[in-house]
Amino acid sequence: MRILVCGKRSAAAALAALLASAGEDAVLLDLDTDCMSDLESGLWLVRDGEEREYAVPTASAGGLEGVYDGIFLAAPARDVDSLLRALSPHVHRSTFYLDLSGNLGYEHIGQVVGSERVLLGVLGWAGEWQEEGRRARMLGRGLCIGEVKGASSARARKSAEALAKTDLGPVRISDSCGEELWAALCYTLPLHSLEAILGKGFAELVEPPGLPDIVLKAGGEVGEVARALGFKLNAPLDWPAPKKSDNGGRQEEVARDFFEHARGLPAGQVRSPLLDDLEARRETDNRFLAGYVSGKARGLAISTPVNNTLFTLIREMERGARKPSPDNLRELARRIGEDDSMTLI
Repeated sequence: MRILVCGKRSAAAALAALLASAGEDAVLLDLDTDCMSDLESGLWLVRDGEEREYAVPTASAGGLEGVYDGIFLAAPARDVDSLLRALSPHVHRSTFYLDLSGNLGYEHIGQVVGSERVLLGVLGWAGEWQEEGRRARMLGRGLCIGEVKGASSARARKSAEALAKTDLGPVRISDSCGEELWAALCYTLPLHSLEAILGKGFAELVEPPGLPDIVLKAGGEVGEVARALGFKLNAPLDWPAPKKSDNGGRQEEVARDFFEHARGLPAGQVRSPLLDDLEARRETDNRFLAGYVSGKARGLAISTPVNNTLFTLIREMERGARKPSPDNLRELARRIGEDDSMTLI
């Protein structure tokens, strides 16, 4: 099977390297020429304290030849449309798309290429990839592959078979992959959004008064929208916000557990890709995270004041009207309390 891995993140580079090392005909397509040149000499992966160097087969958009059986997408939302257009000469009727972005953009991909050709992949969220030049820390713990409406199970099996040969970890096929993604987003969406808005690490997000409550309410809104859309979230992954009367330190305790359980890592090792994009003055995945949740909530007549506010503040930052700063907390709280039906911009 010919596989094209697309993305600008270390996860994409590492995935291409692992597939190629396992004997698959896999290549990495990355529109970032600086990143590509860095990877020409290989990639060091650090896992469980052991380091190993992998070759990373790379290709430019203009250098692609022939057609590919599988397109593995680990690209930021801003690149998806341009990637799909660039890849159109290199796919055939049976080519399938495995979305590994970790956001809610798989529905949009299905609208472009046909939902029957899209698979959803959820990386084991006990860890994540971290990049340090040519060195990436591999902390993922396997992958769940699921089918979007109408997708062929044969395509899911082909993906799982290829990935199971690698050092990625356990790979399984599940009909609840979408539910696992939404359950994970109950944690990751508020965490990544708030780190981007405040420019603070996860370990610091329990310090300002009132912020733990905002974090938990944001996750609760994500869960409410998911359930309204028909997803049955597993209780251990779906954190209801404690009642206001149940405080006295419990908010902070629950929030701290929330951060640690979200990725299974010490809080200081996790960094929001939204913040990375904002600092580099790039468009973020915001529209397929808080923006997606807020948009779906409006159609369902569900109030999501926290996610509305997260979306609008990050949108303002993308436009250069605001910068990541702890000073944004006051504005964050003001908007949440003032307007729960704001118009998204």
